[in-house]
Amino acid sequence: MENKKNGNIVILILAMIIVALVAYIVFLQNRESNQEVAQNEMKRNDAMVIENEIDTAEKNVVKNEVSTKEVKEADLTNEELEQFDEFLSMNGWITTSYTKVKEADLGEVMYNLANSSEEIQREYEKLFLESGETLDIEAGKLTTEEVKKMIEENTGENVKDLKTMESRFEYNQEKDAYYVAHGDTNLFEVKCEKGYRTSDNKYIINYEELHASEKRNGTVILKKVDDKYLFVSNEIK
Repeated sequence: MENKKNGNIVILILAMIIVALVAYIVFLQNRESNQEVAQNEMKRNDAMVIENEIDTAEKNVVKNEVSTKEVKEADLTNEELEQFDEFLSMNGWITTSYTKVKEADLGEVMYNLANSSEEIQREYEKLFLESGETLDIEAGKLTTEEVKKMIEENTGENVKDLKTMESRFEYNQEKDAYYVAHGDTNLFEVKCEKGYRTSDNKYIINYEELHASEKRNGTVILKKVDDKYLFVSNEIK
């Protein structure tokens, strides 16, 4: 009887130990879970703080953009518009649409600006025609250096990618130059209809372009720097 009683006591003790272990394991699991929840909550709070900071920064940017928005300063006079008639009629930068200079079709821009001579004519025939063939229309040439210089002089921009030159020109790597043959001159006449100057010295001008029997309208933006007008953008409508 005594042995049986002792055995029951041992079993009871073991059962109590097991219950205690299970309770401890559950406690540890709950603590880990609570810690994970707390960490996730901290991460969410941090994310919200960052998001709020970004939102505030974006609002400040918008606010600054609004505060520095170009303000109309004065309408252009008829005399000023007539001066721009001549200036734009002599320039290829209104022959293509672009919001940034690097988006312009340089082949169109440079089409009327290429150098021509008898030497360039022979050079073109040698590079691009079969032996003995001659070119019965005018050939033009611009070196890469000349193209980049023209872009900088007319826009103030340093454009390295000249790929769009090939919309009208053929490139020769040996000469590092662009060649074009054309029978027409692509000349046009511009009539500036109205425009205004902004507080940051930009000129927004609405014009009508007359090319042969075709007419089209556009809006060009120029920026005056010292005594020069630089092209900023052009929209052909």
